[in-house]
Amino acid sequence: MKTIGVIGEYNPFHNGHAYLIREAKAQTGADYCVTVMSGCYVQRGVPAVFDQHVRGAMAVCGGADLVLELPSLYAASSARRFAKGAVTMLCRLGCVDVLAFGWEGRTDDDWQLLCRCAEILAEKPSHCDALTKQSLLEGLSYPAARSKALCALMTGERGPAPGHLETLLRRPNNILAVEYMRALKEQGSAMTCLPISRKGAAYHDTDTEQTFPSAAGLRQRMAEKGARWQDALAPYMPAQCAPLLSMAPGPLYPEAADHVLRYKLAGETPDHLAAYLDINPALANRIWQNRLRYESWEPFTDLCDTKETTRAAVRRALLHIFLDMTTDEYAAAEREGLTPFGRVLAMGKDIRPLTAALKEKASLTLISKAARAEKRLSPQALKLWKKEMLRSQWYCAMAAETFHVPVKNEYTRPIFIR
Repeated sequence: MKTIGVIGEYNPFHNGHAYLIREAKAQTGADYCVTVMSGCYVQRGVPAVFDQHVRGAMAVCGGADLVLELPSLYAASSARRFAKGAVTMLCRLGCVDVLAFGWEGRTDDDWQLLCRCAEILAEKPSHCDALTKQSLLEGLSYPAARSKALCALMTGERGPAPGHLETLLRRPNNILAVEYMRALKEQGSAMTCLPISRKGAAYHDTDTEQTFPSAAGLRQRMAEKGARWQDALAPYMPAQCAPLLSMAPGPLYPEAADHVLRYKLAGETPDHLAAYLDINPALANRIWQNRLRYESWEPFTDLCDTKETTRAAVRRALLHIFLDMTTDEYAAAEREGLTPFGRVLAMGKDIRPLTAALKEKASLTLISKAARAEKRLSPQALKLWKKEMLRSQWYCAMAAETFHVPVKNEYTRPIFIR
């Protein structure tokens, strides 16, 4: 039995995602695809447009055989933590042979360059961090500072021009590819990598006239269509996925959290802000100085954006405040091995060989019924589980208020079976 692993947000699921799963299975001859998918909140620092149950069902109907939820502690964090959490989960399943992911390069030299970056980050992380900080003090942006640091550490090698490396590392898929490989090296995993060239629109491209438009383009298209959002999305996803749109009352946008976040920011102090995950003292002070000017998510991001702190990093900081996600919580998760549990969201009907392998080899607890978690998890893992369930329940409450529907109970929602 051969199994591939795929990591995704599917925000929303579309034909490009289905292509990657299909292509990865074809190239490897894999029997099964296990997907680790972000829960209710995503890496760009906002709530997902649809909840994890809807997106997980779409992933299974689009080619995946088993979908596990990546907790928001990693899903809504930096590329480093996102990759580390997801790769750790795949490694702890014990039966995933290949990690498949998209990348945005042109040549074999570009790919080898990304591989070398991953090696350096795994072998000399403190060296890279020190050189990056030095370049930030010189006034460079974070992407430019990091590429300069990596080039410096390639001294003596036939390295690239700093500008070329910076261009490569500005592409989100390439950033994640490097972090996936880094995480595998740090864990000493035997899992191999299968890079698949991204087709169609680039990650941030909003042009939906291409064969495979980006998720960003589809989100914009849905927002423009308003009440006809289903018509905007259905043509760009596999035919068997489109009927699942009826599971969602509508797409949820960051503005749904505005009133809660405005309330929370008004009562914060710089010291308390600095306790949240990924918020350093400088960013904490900037958020605090602007806290009473909060009107909405994106405009406030503009107020706090700096050369040293990307917009995505500011959005994630705001999301961590909204979710009460602290540095201490992440430290507690690390002590538990990062991913002590994996929540099953969706699965194919005939995957008995895969489930048998998971029962034999997995070193994390797979939760198929939320109500049973309390009996199966250690006390510390249970604390992390309850925190994740609470955050999912907050998402349900936002959706209920936005679309005037009853609040769904996360503890009673069933697994979707294709």
